[in-house]
Amino acid sequence: MYKNGKAPYQLKMASTHAAKLEQWLGKECLENLCKAMKGYYWHIPVGNVPGNVLAYNGDFYGEIRGGSGFSSLSDLINESTGGKQRKAYFAKVGSTGVIGVTNSLWKTGNSPPSGTNASNAPLGNIVSGTSTGAIPLDFVAPDTRHLVGAGAMASVAGNNLLLYDRLWQVNKIMTGTFVESITGAPSRYQSTTGTAQDYAGGNFLFFEVGGVALPATAHNWVSGTYVNQAGTAGQRLPTLTGNASAIVNRLDHPTNQWYAPLFGTDVGIKELDTIALSAAVASGEIIIVIGHPLAWMPCPIANLWIPFDLVGTTFNLARIFDDAALAFLEVGKPATGATSYNMELTMVSG
Repeated sequence: MYKNGKAPYQLKMASTHAAKLEQWLGKECLENLCKAMKGYYWHIPVGNVPGNVLAYNGDFYGEIRGGSGFSSLSDLINESTGGKQRKAYFAKVGSTGVIGVTNSLWKTGNSPPSGTNASNAPLGNIVSGTSTGAIPLDFVAPDTRHLVGAGAMASVAGNNLLLYDRLWQVNKIMTGTFVESITGAPSRYQSTTGTAQDYAGGNFLFFEVGGVALPATAHNWVSGTYVNQAGTAGQRLPTLTGNASAIVNRLDHPTNQWYAPLFGTDVGIKELDTIALSAAVASGEIIIVIGHPLAWMPCPIANLWIPFDLVGTTFNLARIFDDAALAFLEVGKPATGATSYNMELTMVSG
């Protein structure tokens, strides 16, 4: 997430044994994850690995244990068997892409249906669990809701899914080079306190091609300013190279770049304040999104159900807010063809 200088912090964990990790993720998924996380200084738990493994800056940290689980799970078991466990099932038919780039599944079907369009600048709109396109959550948790497990099956091998909370989005005017002011902001993950569950650290920004492809016009994203995870305003986004003729649902980013880099040692974005294009683009649709990463879900083998035990493995228990808008990115596509997914999430409140 930072551009220059040293990392803002280093995980106090040993590096994971690469050969052992490849046995669980497969060579292709592992290599793509390394590329995807290079320069991203926020830890994201990796599913389908027994132990406690986190992806961080192109490397992996933590221990592969063998899946024996933990001894202090009595409260979680009580909550699960006491009616506080829920499952969400969903299916997505992805779109064609470009090898090494990232596609969004937000505006693809079939369950949940294609996501809602963003509102125009300057306000944009907050995305929540009731927004069309978000994975529906069928109850308001009496306590706090946590992700304890998941599963996915992909029709194409080697895909890496990123589960994230889609916080906020805005539709960008493409026909001019003026600096556009943004006044809207997310409502979740806005705390500047590093130990808070809604800390803004890890929040990432991306530029998503909506329902209309871009014309063959070279362009860059420039003049961006934002408020960082510490609440500091006026931070400048490094220039991000866009893509002429970018197709529907891909991110308008360079290859192997699923997030817009932030300034200096920043590790999160609270809100976007200004943005501009280096060249006017006559048509097309770009949705600018702020999201918060929750978990990696690698799918190394085609048409095989891959379970992700987030208790006996990563023991992450990521918080899922009641108004969360859960969505997926296909990060660093391994093939150009469309991939179909069947997936589930298991959550427990307690």
